[in-house]
Amino acid sequence: MADNLQLNLPKRPRIGECLWCDRSDWKNILQQFALPDEDKIALAHFAEKGYLLIKNGIPRDIADAAISEYEALIEKNAILRDLSTKDGRLPNVHKYTTTGKQVFTRASEALRFQDILFGYRSSVYTSLYFKYGTQQSIHRDVPVFRTQPENFYFGVWYGLEDATVENGALRAIPGGHRVSSVDQFALAARHTNDADSIHPSQSPMWTIYQTAVAEQCKSQGLEEISIEMEKGDVLIWHPLLPHGGGKIISEGQTRQSIVYHVVPEGCPVYQMDVFFNRTKQDVPDLATWKYDLFEDRLFAAR
Repeated sequence: MADNLQLNLPKRPRIGECLWCDRSDWKNILQQFALPDEDKIALAHFAEKGYLLIKNGIPRDIADAAISEYEALIEKNAILRDLSTKDGRLPNVHKYTTTGKQVFTRASEALRFQDILFGYRSSVYTSLYFKYGTQQSIHRDVPVFRTQPENFYFGVWYGLEDATVENGALRAIPGGHRVSSVDQFALAARHTNDADSIHPSQSPMWTIYQTAVAEQCKSQGLEEISIEMEKGDVLIWHPLLPHGGGKIISEGQTRQSIVYHVVPEGCPVYQMDVFFNRTKQDVPDLATWKYDLFEDRLFAAR
């Protein structure tokens, strides 16, 4: 690994760009790609539904090794063990395990689709290791992953074990990423006296925004579904897709996975203090952090 690379990365999204799959003419754009029909069908599903499931995307030996290395890590490191137990997740597991990084770099089909969807090379911003289901309420990630330009972010779930209704599979509202009538600036104006006071990662605006999104999805007749996955599957979701963790029916049953939060190389990520503040929209479109290089992919050194 080459540590702390400082890169200019000229091939990155610039202000004014948007994901091709979010454009009104995305179908015409897709037809111009020199890709097999099955790839075009998969990409069309992402554009219409907001997610893409890749079967057998992770080599099974890598998935097994990632679990073993995680368990060995928290066994010997009390601080990380306490953090994982307290929050139900271990942030940035890729910083501590080789196989954690290989889950990302060796899932070649998932990387290929990320690159196609972005139109740029995908890189790692952060990661989370989950041993158990999150049981999170339905939400969009975008308030705490506000890229410049907007929406150049994906959540990517790498299944190390089966994810079922019993152990808390992902829940999502297909098509919910296309509900665009929620104005976060208007919400902030109604619910805060000073948008400049909104905290980057902890604000009541999170719940207010997610509630408004859920109401809009319901008003348009969109329904929540469960997305079950088998060990080795990979799921990519749009930054505006409403999703969460299903209720765990079989208590104590694990659902081990790594979720990578990915952006194009050099693309910066901002949080709620920018997302909800109309006056802060003119932010730089180049990340300020340095990178680590592993198996030809960049990982933010944060």
